[in-house]
Amino acid sequence: MTRPFAITIAALCAASAGFAVWARNMATPDFGEAHLDRPARALAVPSGTEVAVFAGGCFWGTEEAFRDLPGVIATQTGYTGGTLPNPTYQTSHQKSSGYVEATTIIYDPKKVPYETLLDKFFNTHDPTAPRPGSPDSIGRAYRSFVFAQSAAQAKTARSVIASLNKTERFAFPIATQVRPASRFYPAEERHQLYYAKRDEAAKCLP
Repeated sequence: MTRPFAITIAALCAASAGFAVWARNMATPDFGEAHLDRPARALAVPSGTEVAVFAGGCFWGTEEAFRDLPGVIATQTGYTGGTLPNPTYQTSHQKSSGYVEATTIIYDPKKVPYETLLDKFFNTHDPTAPRPGSPDSIGRAYRSFVFAQSAAQAKTARSVIASLNKTERFAFPIATQVRPASRFYPAEERHQLYYAKRDEAAKCLP
């Protein structure tokens, strides 16, 4: 092989490799803002675990309160309680949507009972708001709910609420509503593990 011919072959190979890199880069999706605005994938529920869903104001803080609790396997923020299909952060906050910011908690009932999760939940926000006669300043998306996954969870939640009201632990009666579970839509990636990703203490907890 003559030297000029070898140089030509080498140049062609280099050009081909360069084109391959360019083509691969063009095919690689941009995981910037577009990725953060996509809904997270729904959590898998391992065998032997159970699910709890709570809405207690800003879901960033609610998730942060539960994610390191012993017995909790995974957490995820999202929207539930509404009627519009495929809600986003913007549409879920529309007054007519019916959605609230909520947190799904997958837990091992052998390590942490549902009652303990409820006790934690009522400590993460003011469950007495909005109060009769007071302005509804918290916003409809931040209302307090327990979305019971079973009749047993609903019974336990109502029992815990009744006990808390009797003890007068709060200055006003608890306004938290207990409802049957409805479809849970995972929030966008930017809202998952919000404080953990930023290594910050939760600012929307009491």
